[in-house]
Amino acid sequence: MIFCARLAYGVTPGETLHVIGGIVLTALYAAYQWRHWLRVRPVRMRLDYGLGLLATASLFLTQASGFALAFTWWQARGVAADYAPVVVALHNIGSMLVLTFVAAHVGAVLQRARLIGGDVLEG
Repeated sequence: MIFCARLAYGVTPGETLHVIGGIVLTALYAAYQWRHWLRVRPVRMRLDYGLGLLATASLFLTQASGFALAFTWWQARGVAADYAPVVVALHNIGSMLVLTFVAAHVGAVLQRARLIGGDVLEG
């Protein structure tokens, strides 16, 4: 919504909700990732581990750019923030990459659970 509204109308509605949601989702994802790492460690030379490392790098860059944007947003309270276009682009493209990795991961987990008849949450 923020991306489309910024392109179409030059405004960024919902920034506060976006920043708060980003912080909450970051904390939830960090907790999930810690449990996941405890289950799959150590790193092995396999395709799924390589993709996981790419996904982690994409998420890190997206989160880092998001925190940079949130810092700019916080400093500009009450007035329109002047975001660096490169950081906005990195965050938007990174977000799309992260969503792609998440969707693929969820699909793989659901497929594996269906094939082995296991519980999705057991890992």
